[in-house]
Amino acid sequence: MRTKGVDPYNTISNNIIEVQETLGIDVARTCIINEIDSTLKCHGLNVDKRHLMLLADVMTYRGEVVGIKNVIGLQKMNKSPLALASSEATANPLFNAAVNGRENRLEGVSESIMMGTPIKIGSGMIKVIQRVDEQPSEQSSRPNAIFTGAFTS
Repeated sequence: MRTKGVDPYNTISNNIIEVQETLGIDVARTCIINEIDSTLKCHGLNVDKRHLMLLADVMTYRGEVVGIKNVIGLQKMNKSPLALASSEATANPLFNAAVNGRENRLEGVSESIMMGTPIKIGSGMIKVIQRVDEQPSEQSSRPNAIFTGAFTS
């Protein structure tokens, strides 16, 4: 920022670590968002900023910039083939899962989104269960009459 001939107000760095060391983790987070966005746009992809913000949050939540694969050890921690496929090259995890006969229970958010099933969070966690008696009683088989005998002569 103090280099002779460099305008500090109109110069943008794409060195995330340098930005973190110089300006702090919040500015590094913003830099991550902008860099990913510009890279995707160069390839003709337009992604909602909220997805990029979430990715940047995961990469900076420790107070330092960490590579996305190092953040939570996704490879080791998540054994779901579909979750692995959503975070890296799709073919490799799916091929390995097919060869090894692995199953996926569709319990995670990524898996549910990929398969179009309801996500098991919030109101999606609730399942309605109806109790069915094996032998219905006589009283429950006929409707309750509110005006019993009201219209009989």
